[in-house]
Amino acid sequence: MQCEYSAGPDKVTDSNEKITVWNSTTAVKCAVVLVITSFAVNVCIRFGYQHAAAGNHLRLHPYAPSVISMLLTATLWLSIGYLFLRPNSLAELVSELNLEVWPSVTGFVAGGIGIGIGAFTLFGVSRGWIAPNGTAHAFHNLGGPIWAFFVLHTIIIAPFYEETLLRGVLFKAFRGSLPLPPSATFVVAVQAYFHWTLFTRDSLAFLILISSGILLCVLQERTQNLWNCVLLHSAYNATVTRQLPVWLIIVVLLCTIKMGRGKEEAPQK
Repeated sequence: MQCEYSAGPDKVTDSNEKITVWNSTTAVKCAVVLVITSFAVNVCIRFGYQHAAAGNHLRLHPYAPSVISMLLTATLWLSIGYLFLRPNSLAELVSELNLEVWPSVTGFVAGGIGIGIGAFTLFGVSRGWIAPNGTAHAFHNLGGPIWAFFVLHTIIIAPFYEETLLRGVLFKAFRGSLPLPPSATFVVAVQAYFHWTLFTRDSLAFLILISSGILLCVLQERTQNLWNCVLLHSAYNATVTRQLPVWLIIVVLLCTIKMGRGKEEAPQK
């Protein structure tokens, strides 16, 4: 397949279809925008907490800043990915990220690896090597809908938007002009920035984060299937929050839907 470069620095098109290939320059711009806007959101939340009227409301609902931050972060990450991909439609975005492809067998195996990494993390917590997750503990104590929201965010929402931007957008962009090792290094560096408190508080947890980030990049490189990365990420989160049954139910539902669709698409004899 012959390709020709268009006038834009980050576009490659062929004669058959429009293909957008990012380069490392565009990826760095995207990462910088992500860091700056995320920092601005955190500053705004802190300002609102200190403001008299808003602060009083937030102090009456101590979970509110975390919930607001989670929702804003998810919206922000997906919006930045959409902005930099510049799709003409949602269908084009789904195609660009290869989201129409279902998880492969490798993805479910990766989910098992995620469970193993999560189990090791819990073992580290039990031995005192890793500090327990204070945020998860606080939401668990609140119970009810707040805890249900946290579980939903941790197992489904966060793995999806983080993998969409980190592996689906940034990693793909860096791989447009860089080999695998530096591409994975840059993406994991961005990921580490958003978990920097682990480095200052918990070096073992930080090493697990870095190792998992590299593994996710390799998984995306080998399978070109973003859902495989989401499965691994989700399995790890479900394990460390002790909500593995929820993840298993999701996997069973996915397998059931996939089998049903396979029967519908099978040719009739």
